[in-house]
Amino acid sequence: MVQSARHSSVEPNNSDTGSTLSLNDATYIPSPSYKDAGNDGVFGNFKASPRMDVMLKATASNGDNETAKLWLKAARNEGLSVQVPSANAITSAIRDRDREFSTYIPGLAGIPLSEERRATSIVLRQAAAGDANTVLRNVLLLLKQAEDAAIAHDEAPLSELTERVSAAIRGTEFRILFDDQSDYTISAQFKTAGMTDWRPLELAGIGFLQTIQIFAYIVFFKPRLLLIDEPDSHLHPDAQGRLIREIASASEKHDCQVILTTHSPSVMRALPDQANVIWMKDGTRVGNSDAARQQMGWGLLDKELVLLTEDQDTDMLRLLLGQWPELERRIAIWPLSGCGNLPKGAVLNSLQALFGNVRTLVHRDGDMMLDIEKEHWRKNWGLKPEQSWITQGADIESYFVCPNYCAAVMGVDQAQLEDRVFKVLNATASADNNDFKKKRKAAKELYPDGDATPGHADAFNDLSAKGIGFVRKKAINKLRSLIQKAYGGNQEANIGKVIPKGIELAPDLKRAIEAALQ
Repeated sequence: MVQSARHSSVEPNNSDTGSTLSLNDATYIPSPSYKDAGNDGVFGNFKASPRMDVMLKATASNGDNETAKLWLKAARNEGLSVQVPSANAITSAIRDRDREFSTYIPGLAGIPLSEERRATSIVLRQAAAGDANTVLRNVLLLLKQAEDAAIAHDEAPLSELTERVSAAIRGTEFRILFDDQSDYTISAQFKTAGMTDWRPLELAGIGFLQTIQIFAYIVFFKPRLLLIDEPDSHLHPDAQGRLIREIASASEKHDCQVILTTHSPSVMRALPDQANVIWMKDGTRVGNSDAARQQMGWGLLDKELVLLTEDQDTDMLRLLLGQWPELERRIAIWPLSGCGNLPKGAVLNSLQALFGNVRTLVHRDGDMMLDIEKEHWRKNWGLKPEQSWITQGADIESYFVCPNYCAAVMGVDQAQLEDRVFKVLNATASADNNDFKKKRKAAKELYPDGDATPGHADAFNDLSAKGIGFVRKKAINKLRSLIQKAYGGNQEANIGKVIPKGIELAPDLKRAIEAALQ
């Protein structure tokens, strides 16, 4: 419907009169027997004949609610009759020639053994129609050519595709070759982690091919709407979770809304909090978003450890775990929204009995606690040392606010970064900080009656001597701002979102996981 409404031969109007579109001109036709595509009858060309009515509702960036009613039915001479309202914000977005409105990614069953170079207009049409397997190499070639021709340094679509696919399937690399003067077909090759030689793309697995297609379409076409059918097919549950998180990241960057179908608990668990979950049964919506998430279950069958975290947003925790793939694949994350919701020892032992051979580990933020206070908390909570991991700094974000990591992300000299940025950041720390005093007040409640408690200044000096303690979530945004001011560009946005090769963060988390698994 949307692709037909976008066609240049369709004239918007408000008279309930359709424009005729021939089948040869239609971008997407689900079947040559298109008249049978309706649910309640055969499309006809008479006024009373069944037709497809579509009501679109959207919220504009200014908060206004917009609606558009469109319809499609059969026309004379084996054509389509399409009606699109005029003077309508949704219609304008659909018919915007500067940006593709929608693309469709069906399940793949492999790709042809070879693929000839095709005109860009043909590639665009087939991509919009869902003919993914016939033009995937052409899309990769277009990405490579766009990157080769890019003037701005940050315009690197093939590199972005590679990074996003690698987030789901580790260590992915691509090599795309085509010579206009001598080649008839496009050579597309790949490598993944552990591979030493390049392999032709037609030898890739189905799940890998669909992952490539998803990000190739987002990066190249930048559609307003992307439809994905079962993106989790043929992928390991761990890869499914990584794929969904990377789709969410890419859709946010490129301002793309994604509608996907799934039967996978791993996908449900990986969805961002803002995702709208619609549970369908027998063609009818049932339940609500929260019920759907809960009833899909936790899928612990292939896991060895449940990591119960006080954080609702688990992106940074997952990023840390991604450093150790062999551990990551053995772990399920359970967000509990606040340290007060973390289970105490007795409850944790009951969960352990319920889970059987699956171990448990509790994550608690350091919250400006001294080492002795962390031990008091474990004792008060009834937890053994191997049952808990308390961050060395105030929270998980503190692992990302360190000079060597930030210098690696930015690709700059560490000593220079410390001088230009971290001196300024550290100068803002103070024992008089309201956040520090609030956390220290909570820490004092951990001491048994009669035990002496250190003052704010003494605690601040103890934590500062270790280079930790006062860093909290707001510090990352402040750090990014200081780096942007000092160096320009936009690379600072990756702080807290990527971990460069050669850098390991939170080794204490790794040790805690290994101890819990023993």
